[in-house]
Amino acid sequence: MNPFKESKLKKFQEILESIEDLEYKEWLERNLGTFICRPNTQKKAYLEALEENFDKTSPMPLFKKGEIYFADLAPDKSGKIRPVLIYQNDKLNRAVKLNLYHTILVMPLTSRLLGGDYRVRIEKRDNLVKTSEIVCNALGIVSSDRILFKKGKVTSLTQKEEKEVKKRLNLLFNDV
Repeated sequence: MNPFKESKLKKFQEILESIEDLEYKEWLERNLGTFICRPNTQKKAYLEALEENFDKTSPMPLFKKGEIYFADLAPDKSGKIRPVLIYQNDKLNRAVKLNLYHTILVMPLTSRLLGGDYRVRIEKRDNLVKTSEIVCNALGIVSSDRILFKKGKVTSLTQKEEKEVKKRLNLLFNDV
């Protein structure tokens, strides 16, 4: 094994030893390849974002599927900052917090209310200042450094909204 992979594996083992949740530990071990094969540039971008977006005393929060945060979706251009729905499972989210994984599955929100089969309406509440729609057909992956955790959670989906998102994704992925 090359030295680069050996160092990743060593770091992975160190983190694994600190995990007390046996079910999660087993899941991490089963998915080892996902965590030791990430591109180095992705890790570099993640570490730079940590330095830029967090002070040393502020750890990344343990965010959850169904939560909405602000994200910078066009860092090379205008820096379009908009709310996004975190939609990957909480095991991967926990791996992001542990610095093992660096991408997050998201859906953007828009305040342009157009309706349709692939949008879910979210009324303004908490830190969501405008009634918006989740654009389910714009499902994408962003680097964790693009999520602006320092700004705090915008809001969380209700159970009804979660069911609607699942319904819209079912339409998207199946010939109905």
